[in-house]
Amino acid sequence: MALSRRDILKLGGLAAAGAVVGGCSASSSGTKPKSLTQGGVRMAPVPKAKGPRVVVVGGGWSGLSIAKYVKKYAPEADVVLVERRSSFM
Repeated sequence: MALSRRDILKLGGLAAAGAVVGGCSASSSGTKPKSLTQGGVRMAPVPKAKGPRVVVVGGGWSGLSIAKYVKKYAPEADVVLVERRSSFM
C-alpha cells in the first residue's frame, strides 16, 4: 500500500493531536503537584460554570478577537480572557 502525501499529512496531524491531548490529561497517580501541597500556594475559588467554560490565554489582538466571537456565537459560554497586558482587558 503506497501512502500519498495527503495520507502522510493526515497521519502527522493525528499524531500531533494525540500528543496534545495526551499532555492535557490528569495524572493517573492522583497526587497534587508540589507547588500546591508545599509552600502554601492556594488556589483561587472558581465559581461553578452554568454552561461551557472557555479560557483564552494570551494572544494579544487575536486572543481578544477569539474571546469576543466565542461569546458572540455562544452567549451561554463563560469566556475568560487571561492576558498579561492590561490594554486588552
